[in-house]
Amino acid sequence: MRDRFEEYERRGIQIVAIYGQGFGAVRKLAEREQFPFPVVVDEDRAVIRDYGVYVRINVESWNMARPSTVLIDGAGIVRFVFVGKNQLEWPTHEMVFAALEAAKPPVEPAG
Repeated sequence: MRDRFEEYERRGIQIVAIYGQGFGAVRKLAEREQFPFPVVVDEDRAVIRDYGVYVRINVESWNMARPSTVLIDGAGIVRFVFVGKNQLEWPTHEMVFAALEAAKPPVEPAG
C-alpha cells in the first residue's frame, strides 16, 4: 500500500498498520521501512486475535498474524476483508479500490 499511498489518501482511505510484535522490533521495522502511515504495536496480539487473523503456529510462521486488509468506513462498518493464505498473499490495489467504490452510497439522480 505504501507504493500507492497518495492514491489511497486521495480516495479518503486512512491506512494504519498493526504489527503483533514487540515495540523494539516494530520500531526498527518502521524506521527501516519509513512507512508514510501510522504503525501500531500490538505486542499482546489482542487486536490480531480480535480480527481472527492470529496464527499460533504453522509451517511458515508462529505467533503472528496472517497478512490482512480490513476496510472500515467512517461509521465503523467493515466493508472489505482480505486474509492471506500465506505470508506473501495480499489483496491487489484494485480489489481494495473496488470494495471502496462498492461501499459508497448510490448517487441520487438530479431532478
